[in-house]
Amino acid sequence: MKYKKSPLDYFLQQRISDNAKELKNTLNETLQMEQNCLEQIHLSINHCKIILLSVKSKLKNVVWRLCLSMKLRNLHSKTI
Repeated sequence: MKYKKSPLDYFLQQRISDNAKELKNTLNETLQMEQNCLEQIHLSINHCKIILLSVKSKLKNVVWRLCLSMKLRNLHSKTI
Protein backbone atom coordinates (compact mmCIF):
# COMPACT_ATOMS: atom_id res chain seq x y z
CA MET A 1 0.00 0.00 0.00
CA LYS A 2 1.36 3.38 -1.03
CA TYR A 3 1.11 6.24 1.43
CA LYS A 4 -0.57 9.36 0.08
CA LYS A 5 1.08 12.59 1.23
CA SER A 6 -1.17 15.01 3.01
CA PRO A 7 -0.98 18.81 2.66
CA LEU A 8 0.78 18.82 6.02
CA ASP A 9 3.43 16.42 4.66
CA TYR A 10 4.04 18.74 1.69
CA PHE A 11 4.16 21.77 3.95
CA LEU A 12 6.65 20.13 6.32
CA GLN A 13 8.78 18.89 3.45
CA GLN A 14 8.91 22.40 2.00
CA ARG A 15 9.78 23.88 5.42
CA ILE A 16 12.60 21.36 5.84
CA SER A 17 13.92 22.22 2.39
CA ASP A 18 13.68 25.98 3.03
CA ASN A 19 15.37 25.63 6.42
CA ALA A 20 18.18 23.58 4.87
CA LYS A 21 18.78 26.27 2.23
CA GLU A 22 18.73 29.03 4.85
CA LEU A 23 21.09 27.09 7.09
CA LYS A 24 23.48 26.47 4.19
CA ASN A 25 23.47 30.18 3.29
CA THR A 26 24.02 31.20 6.90
CA LEU A 27 26.86 28.71 7.25
CA ASN A 28 28.53 29.97 4.07
CA GLU A 29 28.22 33.59 5.22
CA THR A 30 29.66 32.69 8.62
CA LEU A 31 32.55 30.82 7.04
CA GLN A 32 33.29 33.77 4.76
CA MET A 33 33.27 36.19 7.71
CA GLU A 34 35.55 33.85 9.64
CA GLN A 35 37.92 33.62 6.66
CA ASN A 36 38.01 37.43 6.44
CA CYS A 37 38.77 37.67 10.16
CA LEU A 38 41.56 35.11 9.88
CA GLU A 39 43.08 37.02 6.97
CA GLN A 40 42.98 40.24 9.01
CA ILE A 41 44.62 38.47 11.96
CA HIS A 42 47.31 37.12 9.62
CA LEU A 43 47.96 40.61 8.22
CA SER A 44 48.10 42.07 11.73
CA ILE A 45 50.57 39.43 12.90
CA ASN A 46 52.81 40.08 9.89
CA HIS A 47 52.63 43.83 10.56
CA CYS A 48 53.63 43.24 14.19
CA LYS A 49 56.53 41.04 13.09
CA ILE A 50 57.82 43.81 10.83
CA ILE A 51 57.58 46.37 13.62
CA LEU A 52 59.31 44.02 16.07
CA LEU A 53 62.15 43.43 13.63
CA SER A 54 62.55 47.17 13.23
CA VAL A 55 62.58 47.72 16.98
CA LYS A 56 65.06 44.86 17.44
CA SER A 57 67.37 46.40 14.86
CA LYS A 58 67.17 49.84 16.48
CA LEU A 59 67.71 48.34 19.91
CA LYS A 60 70.82 46.49 18.73
CA ASN A 61 72.13 49.76 17.33
CA VAL A 62 71.51 51.56 20.64
CA VAL A 63 73.15 48.76 22.64
CA TRP A 64 76.13 48.76 20.28
CA ARG A 65 76.54 52.54 20.67
CA LEU A 66 76.18 52.28 24.43
CA CYS A 67 78.85 49.59 24.60
CA LEU A 68 81.15 51.65 22.39
CA SER A 69 80.57 54.71 24.56
CA MET A 70 81.37 52.74 27.72
CA LYS A 71 84.56 51.38 26.15
CA LEU A 72 85.62 54.87 25.17
CA ARG A 73 84.95 56.14 28.69
CA ASN A 74 86.97 53.31 30.16
CA LEU A 75 89.78 53.96 27.74
CA HIS A 76 89.67 57.68 28.51
CA SER A 77 89.66 57.11 32.28
CA LYS A 78 92.69 54.79 32.01
CA THR A 79 94.65 57.39 30.10
CA ILE A 80 94.02 60.09 32.66
